[in-house]
Amino acid sequence: NERKTTMGVAIASRMLAAAVSCSAATPSTAEASQSASDKAPATANDVKADLVLASSIVDRKAQPVPEKLQAGQTVFAFTQITGPGGGYVEHVWTCNGKEVARHYLPVGQSKHWRTWSRHLLHVGQYNVRVLADNGAKLQETSFEVLPADQAATVAKD
Repeated sequence: NERKTTMGVAIASRMLAAAVSCSAATPSTAEASQSASDKAPATANDVKADLVLASSIVDRKAQPVPEKLQAGQTVFAFTQITGPGGGYVEHVWTCNGKEVARHYLPVGQSKHWRTWSRHLLHVGQYNVRVLADNGAKLQETSFEVLPADQAATVAKD
C-alpha cells in the first residue's frame, strides 16, 4: 500500500509538472501531438513502445549516442509510444543487476507520445526496461559503460 501511495503521488506530481510545463519540455516530461482521445490507460496488449538511447534530446528528437559509452556521460532513454493514450510508463535503469533509477512517466491522451528519462553513467553493464502501467515489459535495451580512459583507448583502435 505504501508503494501504491508513493507511486500515486509520484504520478500525480509528474502529471501536474507535465501540464504546467506543456510549452517547454524538460528532460523527464513529454509532449504529444494535439489529437487527444478518451482511451483506457496504456497496457502491454495494445501499446507499442520503441526505446532508443540518446546523447541528448533536441526538439523532442533523440540524438545518437557515441559508439562507446563511458563513465561520466549522461544518457537518455527515449521512448516513443503508440496506441491508446493515458496512464504512465516506467523506465527502470539497472547497473550490474542492481536498480539505480526508476522513473514514472505520464502518457498523455494522444495515440503518439514521446517521453524520456536520463541517467549519469558509471562503469558497468546497464539495462533499461520500459514497463506499462500494469508492470508488463514493453521494451528493453542493454549496454556497457567503460571507464573514461578505456573508452578513449578503444575508440583509437
